[in-house]
Parts: sequence; C-alpha cells; structure tokens
Amino acid sequence: MQFIRDDVFTSALSEPTTKVLRGAFLILLAWNLAMIPRAAHNFAEAVCDESATKIKMAQVIASKTQPSDVIATNAPGAIGYFSERRVLDVSGLMLEEKMPSAPYLAWFGPTRPPSVTPSFEQAFAIDSTAVLYRRVPH
Repeated sequence: MQFIRDDVFTSALSEPTTKVLRGAFLILLAWNLAMIPRAAHNFAEAVCDESATKIKMAQVIASKTQPSDVIATNAPGAIGYFSERRVLDVSGLMLEEKMPSAPYLAWFGPTRPPSVTPSFEQAFAIDSTAVLYRRVPH
C-alpha cells in the first residue's frame, strides 16, 4: 500500500522489507523466464509425437481401406490429408447418430469412444491412444 505525501510515494512496508520482496520477485521472474525454453521444447515434443501418431494412423488407413471409404474420426485434419480419404468429423458428437455411413472410425484419446462397442470392432491399434475401428456387418 502506498501513500502520497508531499509529492513523494511512501510505503507501509519498511525499506529492507521492500528490497527483500523486490529481490524475491526478480528471482521468481528469472526462474520462470529460464524455464520457457524447456517448456517450449516439451510442448514441441508432445506435438511432434501426437502428429507422428496421427500420420502413422493415416498411413494405416490408406493401406487398409478403399479410396472411396469414409473415415469417421475425432482428428480429421491429419487423417484426411495423409490418408487421402474423405473424413467425417465426429469431434464432440454422439457417434451413432452422426456416422450412419462411415465404415471406419479412427479414434484418438485415452478412452474408448462413446457408443461404439456394439457397432464396431477393433481393426488396428497403433497404441492405447490411437485405434482404428471397423463397423461390424449386421
């Protein structure tokens, strides 16, 4: 808290306390600035890993599906571009209602997609977070 008296700012804190707080603030600021390159590197690695997984899945889709097949996916950008297949974006949608004609579902995430167990079977898995499902014929 500061008070104005005779055109001079005065502090409710003593001068030594103010210097200690300024020093602590500068150390904290320097620490955070020093961590930016490491955080940026970690973020870049995560993006690269995720992109590599999606590209690999797109290549699998291209090898296991017909060019006329529609692929439902929650990651339409990489899948559509690298697989050269038409995609149906199901991000945040109720899957069963939105994909009546899609024979495949490429799903990315730590959990199984909602509502696909009775209609789809696992066709291929890159890892536990990237799975290609195939519609079960009735």
